[in-house]
Amino acid sequence: SDQFIERRLGVLGTYCHTVAHYNESARFFTQSELARYKYFPKPRPDAYIRLKVGDHEGQFFLEVLNDKLPFFRVIGRLKQYITYSEDGEWEVTNSEQPTVLLVCESPAILKRLLKVMPGIVEDEDA
Repeated sequence: SDQFIERRLGVLGTYCHTVAHYNESARFFTQSELARYKYFPKPRPDAYIRLKVGDHEGQFFLEVLNDKLPFFRVIGRLKQYITYSEDGEWEVTNSEQPTVLLVCESPAILKRLLKVMPGIVEDEDA
């Protein structure tokens, strides 16, 4: 579908930007590469990124948000990440839980996210 293609192009763009900025210190794993690991969230993130900067290594779950994705699905996905974090599945890796990196196609999506994020976190904490 067009939405699938746009999302994969968003992942590719993020990959290109990450590698251009961090060179060999960036490791980028696609959804299909993550399929064999049971401890990743389901559905799988668009990608898993590891960055080594000096002595620090950062880990990220990448989610590409385009304008055609219904916003209720974005909210649902964020709630899934909160539940995943609380369930402790990542603990088998003996590493810190990855940060969820949201790449927004437009400022409109970012603006909506910033508006609703506090409520999402508050609802899940209740």
